[in-house]
Amino acid sequence: MRDYNVYYLKGIAPNTKAFDDFIWETYNKPWLESAMQRGDDIIVWSDPLLKSNTEKFFVVERISGKSFYGREIEFLELNSSRYGYDFNNSMNTGVFSK
Repeated sequence: MRDYNVYYLKGIAPNTKAFDDFIWETYNKPWLESAMQRGDDIIVWSDPLLKSNTEKFFVVERISGKSFYGREIEFLELNSSRYGYDFNNSMNTGVFSK
């Protein structure tokens, strides 16, 4: 992937905690903040009420942490009032169909 060159230039190797944190801070978190500021409905593809989806941990460099999905749900829950976002009414579980 071409994007990996950017991370290497910054000294961030893929499959490391630093890489996951960089992706979270650079892409995931700003996108969620923007969506909440706009009041967008957010469709999630995993059930946020199912604890196994939000509490799954990854292990990178022997460091465990929440999956990106778990981080996203937690971020939405903890920051919804800050952005005037109604977490319970704006979150929808999607159903994929062809």
